[in-house]
Order: sequence, then structure tokens, then C-alpha cells
Amino acid sequence: MEMQELPIQLPKGALQYYEEQKEEKEQQQKHDVARIIDNFDDDFTLSSWGYTSDLKITKGKETQSIQLKIKSVGVADVIEQTSKGQPRPPSTVKSYKKGTREALALGSKYDVIVREIDESDPAYLQQMEEHNRRSGQLIMLAGLAYDIDVPKGSGNFVLKGADVNSQSSIIDPDGALKWLRNRGITGSHYAQILKDIRGLTEDLEEQEIQE
Repeated sequence: MEMQELPIQLPKGALQYYEEQKEEKEQQQKHDVARIIDNFDDDFTLSSWGYTSDLKITKGKETQSIQLKIKSVGVADVIEQTSKGQPRPPSTVKSYKKGTREALALGSKYDVIVREIDESDPAYLQQMEEHNRRSGQLIMLAGLAYDIDVPKGSGNFVLKGADVNSQSSIIDPDGALKWLRNRGITGSHYAQILKDIRGLTEDLEEQEIQE
């Protein structure tokens, strides 16, 4: 049965119910068109690929837009690898006697020993900023579905990722990033490309979290 347009003066609860029904219907429609996999054969893959949203380019008075081909395969592995090298904030071990304000705040009636982490440490914050920047760059390179040959045609690859169903080989991250910078890529481009790479499987990730 088709949903009828509701009057705007409906109570808040009714509007919420309407939105929930609408979302449930949209999810069901997505499910209805899903392809059923009967067996895991050689043609089966969970890899996703597509294109970025429009990336703005201005040439004098003319504004253009381009889209880049992106993929999801291998991105999770890069995220896992970069997470292992994430900086840790400095910490100190402190002891508090029973009855002190600190011990009571920790819910202890006895002497207590704790390890306090300082996430406001300037050196740690700088390390995290660098780590996040580098991680984002590597994730972007892993998600770009291109081969980068420097100089073009020389066979001196810095990135091999044109196959949308195979994990990219980031041979020289700095060389690949330099190649991109020389073509005018900016911080806003980085952010948009990263967002679009995540968007390839975002719906599936949200569904897994809810389950």
C-alpha cells in the first residue's frame, strides 16, 4: 500500500512513525533487488568500485568538474596496517591513599594505583596529526583505481591499482603523492576522495554495526 502524504500538523510521534516506515520501505526495496549468491565461486567478490563525486577545477573564468575511479578492495588492510603504528599518549603511574579525594572519585575504599594517560601532551598531538595525515594519504592511494607510471610510459610505477578487483600495490607512496600534487590535488580533494572511498561500502558497514 502506498504511503499517503501526511498533513504537517501531525503530532511528533506520528511523524516519527511515518519516517521510520519510509526508511523501512527504502531498506526493503534495496533488499528486493539484491543478487542472491548461491555459492562462492571464482566470480564472487565483495569488492566495490565507482567514481568520486565531482572534484572542482577552475581554469580562468571556466569551472570544470572531474571524477576519479575508486575502489574498496584492499582499503581495510591499509587501515589495519596504519592503526598498528598509531602513536600512544604518554602515561604515568600514580598511587592514591585510601580516603583521598582521588581514590574516592575512582570508587575505591582502599589504596589505589592507576596509570594516567595524558592525551593533551603537545608532542603526542603533533605525532597524531602526522599519523592521521599519513594514514589518510595511504588510504586514498589504496582506493584510487589507477596505475601511476613516473615518468609516464617508463615502467617506473609508484602505484599499481588499476584493477578494481585487486588490492593496490603502493610501491612508492611519496612518489605517488608528489605526482598527484604536481597535478594540483589539494587538501579539499583529499578529504572528498577519502569520503567517497568510504561511501562505496558505507551502507554495509552501518548495517553491520546495527546488527
